[in-house]
Amino acid sequence: MKTKKLVVLGSTGSIGTQALQVAESLGIDILGISCNKNIKLLKEQIKKIKPKYVAVADEKAYSEVKSEFGAADIKIFYGEEGLKVLASLHEADMVINSISGIAGLTATLYALRAGKMLGLANKESLVVAGSLVTKTAKDFGGKILPIDSEHCAILQALRSGKRSEIKNLILTASGGPFFGMNREQLKRVTITDALNHPNWHMGKKITIDSATLLNKGFEIIEASWLFSIPIEKIKIVVHPQSVVHSLVEFKDNNVIAQLSVPDMKGVLGYVITEQMRKKAVMPELNLINSSPLEFFDVDSNTFRGIELVQFAHSRGELYLSVCNGASEELVKLFLNGQIKFTDIDEILLECLNAVTLERAEVTEDNIFWADRVGRDFIKEKMAR
Repeated sequence: MKTKKLVVLGSTGSIGTQALQVAESLGIDILGISCNKNIKLLKEQIKKIKPKYVAVADEKAYSEVKSEFGAADIKIFYGEEGLKVLASLHEADMVINSISGIAGLTATLYALRAGKMLGLANKESLVVAGSLVTKTAKDFGGKILPIDSEHCAILQALRSGKRSEIKNLILTASGGPFFGMNREQLKRVTITDALNHPNWHMGKKITIDSATLLNKGFEIIEASWLFSIPIEKIKIVVHPQSVVHSLVEFKDNNVIAQLSVPDMKGVLGYVITEQMRKKAVMPELNLINSSPLEFFDVDSNTFRGIELVQFAHSRGELYLSVCNGASEELVKLFLNGQIKFTDIDEILLECLNAVTLERAEVTEDNIFWADRVGRDFIKEKMAR
């Protein structure tokens, strides 16, 4: 196994904490960690792991960490500059980016510019900046391994054939907590209902995006960039058991699937070992207990997230930044009890119809600008 020293960005989040557990199980050193402002957990991680480098995004949290650990043999950095340092550390063999939201894009680009092996859990990097991210990886010799159950499944299934032999990629969706409901029923769901995912324990934003199926739309964009496949060849099926994580259909109509229990540690183990399968870090799959394995069409009349992302994509790559920025603001509003669940996709469609961008070039500055356009539309609408 090649990977010896690991940097985990977003170490206090759901993926970050599991990455640390997997790394410990595999005997891999943690060189650096970062967090936003979950200071209590970060302190616990520093005491246990004793990393050489720490970055803290929140100013108050940074001051507290600096005060407590500044005298130790730890280099502590603040804000976005700190993330840039950790993402491009010379000693690091792999960087895991599990920062939530578009805030993780800069770290992705810095890691790839440093030619790093990047374990990418920050889906926004590819959603809003797919062309820029993939070009950066190619230009600087970086490599992306997806930390996402669906894309990791595709990565594994593709070892059975060549990219040129692909007919379709088939991503599975659990259907979220509201599978089987109609639009009228969705209008009455609560925040607690929406956060109660049947199979996965994730952060709040991605859990809500899973419930609206917006996340599955984003995953189509990710898959397109990761595997150089047009979105027309990427299909979605609802699979409530979350055991079949995705499939590849080849030109001869053979279909290769990857199955496992729904546990992100399996994905992390596969990525951290750079596809070496060193040891099991998740429970084994019992097919008898997992039966039946069911598959359904997506109810796009009820769940509009996939079509919204495809609509944004059809308008141009920067409109995906608008879509992402607006969706982040809408999820915050929903979680704060200010809008209904069904308002998320309805207002997002309004935004995508109303906004016209006067810039088209996909640069880092323009990506963040388009993201603000989407956020500003939502804020202005709510202020009326």
